[in-house]
Amino acid sequence: MALRPLAELRKLSQHQLNTIRKEDLIQSILSAPESDDANLAVVTQLTALIAEVADIKKALKSPDSPINRQVRELQDQVTKQQEVIARQQRFLEDIDRKARECNLVLLGIPEDQESLEGATTDGAKIQKVWTAIGSSVGVRTSRRLGRAGGRRRPVLVTVASREDRDAVLERAKHLKDAGETFKRIFVKKDTHPAVREEWKRLKDAEKTEKEKPENAGCNIYINYKERQLYRDREVIDRFSLMSF
Repeated sequence: MALRPLAELRKLSQHQLNTIRKEDLIQSILSAPESDDANLAVVTQLTALIAEVADIKKALKSPDSPINRQVRELQDQVTKQQEVIARQQRFLEDIDRKARECNLVLLGIPEDQESLEGATTDGAKIQKVWTAIGSSVGVRTSRRLGRAGGRRRPVLVTVASREDRDAVLERAKHLKDAGETFKRIFVKKDTHPAVREEWKRLKDAEKTEKEKPENAGCNIYINYKERQLYRDREVIDRFSLMSF
């Protein structure tokens, strides 16, 4: 009997297989090429995939591999772009800060329909505040910020110079000792809303980190010069204002 491939033998019925001599059947099985195995194609593909994955793992582990070199180049590009954007943002902040350097914002000043120890106009109310803190700084202009509503609107005050602004800020701490009326009035620098919100976010992040049980015993603090939030010596957040 001529040797038959395994694929042909699989198609035979049991009766047909029984008619084949045992020696011929064994010889057909033993001499069948591996290509007749139906699983060979799958095994070959899996073997190729395993080898490919191994090559990728090897490439990822090697710092000099093309993949890792490309990743480093992309990281360098991103870092450089971030530095450029940060410098541009600082430049815009400096311009905005310069434009606001003679401004003060007064919070808690009674509205038009309210008086402040007999003063009924904003100009007179500002002078009451100045008297309470012992300041003689002149006011160039003043105006309310926002629309009239249920809450007292801030008052934007412009003085002659940054030195005058700083002099008022230095004495503003005396408001808390000037009686119940003035305890609820605050004097602050005029800052861009986006800058103010980002500082608030960073301070809130500082508070949240301090409250985490896993940070017990850690030194959580903001470095205001670097504009970064630290846990001990590790930077965990930073002032990140991309535009305004």
